[in-house]
Amino acid sequence: MLDFFGHYNRLIEERRHKELVSDFRANQGAPKVPFSNLLKQDASLYTLKVFKWFEEEYGLFLNCILHDGFIDGSIHE
Repeated sequence: MLDFFGHYNRLIEERRHKELVSDFRANQGAPKVPFSNLLKQDASLYTLKVFKWFEEEYGLFLNCILHDGFIDGSIHE
């Protein structure tokens, strides 16, 4: 019985350690950066969670198409 609980406790500790390492990497690890120099710079400044949010917003920005409604002097709509 003691051997069983010894092995069981060791397995639980290993699993907890792996989970802590995984959490640390998810929060502090460096993300895989695409071609953009802006994203490369931001990857070194932001946490992984904030970088992922910024990367998503940046992708939405790149997919935007702007059209001029009318031009009145220096005012564009």
